[in-house]
Amino acid sequence: MTSFPGIQFSFYFEHFLTNTKLICSLSEKGMKGTGTARTNRMRKCPIADKNVMQKLVRGSYEVYTEENKGISAVAWRDNNVVDILSNEHGVQPVQRANRYNSKENKSL
Repeated sequence: MTSFPGIQFSFYFEHFLTNTKLICSLSEKGMKGTGTARTNRMRKCPIADKNVMQKLVRGSYEVYTEENKGISAVAWRDNNVVDILSNEHGVQPVQRANRYNSKENKSL
């Protein structure tokens, strides 16, 4: 692999590619990666099951961070449950998002 001194790479993936092995491999190479993930590809991450998360209110989340590898796994409740793996981003800062209701034609 070619080295690029002073240049930091950040990769972003969608759920077909993202898994813990990929994020760990990027960490070992000094690269950053973030992506949505399928629940079955988040090996040994002790975060709430999708069925448990579905019962929570929108905006709820649960995070697990593997300190020695610098990887965060997040389950976030929106209209559906979104799972995210990253060795670059965490959950902070948490902010409230403006939502738009197309039926009422206004922001909520």
